[in-house]
Amino acid sequence: MNLDIDQRKQWPDELQVLLKKFPRNSWKSQTASMSQFWLDKHNEFRHQSRQLIVVSKNYREQKFQEQELVKRLGSPLQRFLSHLQGHHSIEDDHYFPRFRATEKRLASGFDVLEDDHYLLHEGMSEIAEKFNALAGSIRSSKKSSVHQRAADGCISSADVFFKRLLQHLADEEDLIIPLMLEQGQ
Repeated sequence: MNLDIDQRKQWPDELQVLLKKFPRNSWKSQTASMSQFWLDKHNEFRHQSRQLIVVSKNYREQKFQEQELVKRLGSPLQRFLSHLQGHHSIEDDHYFPRFRATEKRLASGFDVLEDDHYLLHEGMSEIAEKFNALAGSIRSSKKSSVHQRAADGCISSADVFFKRLLQHLADEEDLIIPLMLEQGQ
């Protein structure tokens, strides 16, 4: 099975050991405080992602121009990327090593999740860079065709990023929430 984030549909059988014991449809009735906190954080990222995707969609539908795109994306995008960066740092530095040591059968899954983080962070940097190029283009009063190309580049990068992020969140939950439930967390 291909574990590349762009190809992955689910974990291979050997990484679904605990997910089979604790399937998604049972989480609501079994979730403890730590696992519920984790799910709430991920749902917050999903909600913020959807809000940013709507802004992009509205721009594509020509409901507003590039200047308005910068206004609507600026602060929310910055907060979102900063929040996600912090969340991933905590996972990589604290939780993943602990989980890997606790449940060695899932170690390769945590390696994949860490690889996802690197790829997602590259995407975050790319989005920020392209957003800054768009904002700079508008500040410099260049032609609107330059603004449009910059906006299209920013939104295209965001499309790829959000698709990957949503896949990653689901995969991370499928590995971690059953482990937490197994441990009573």
